[in-house]
Amino acid sequence: MLTNGGGFIIITRGLKLAKLTERTRCNGTWTEAQFRSFIKNQLRHATLKWAPIQVCMKEATTRRGWKMCACCQQEVPVSIIDQATGKRVKNIFCDHIDPIVPVSGWESWDSCIDRMFCELDNLQALCGKCHKEKSLEETQQRAEIRRSK
Repeated sequence: MLTNGGGFIIITRGLKLAKLTERTRCNGTWTEAQFRSFIKNQLRHATLKWAPIQVCMKEATTRRGWKMCACCQQEVPVSIIDQATGKRVKNIFCDHIDPIVPVSGWESWDSCIDRMFCELDNLQALCGKCHKEKSLEETQQRAEIRRSK
């Protein structure tokens, strides 16, 4: 990897040179994408302390270690063993009914934060299967909108 002095990184792969985006964040070490990823991660961590999310998960509790999925109405364990890895993984998620990033695409940080730190009426507890299906559907809608532009 070589730096050309202009804030761009040039990566050598055999004879082919690839140019990445300009590194303008964090003393010239991060791209804009890395910066956004960092901010989103910090905001996600902060939502763990947001009371409506805790209340949503508490209200979904049916008995110790089990919660009710708002979508399929099945009682599911809070964690399961992943068949591929053999590790215990989370099986219930606090989902935003209106997605944090709308399917129409990115709007602004203010909009993202307002949607992320929403009230209880925009939250639901979903099992892993339902959450995966809902997230995939939203991703497909976003891709379809991007293709139509």
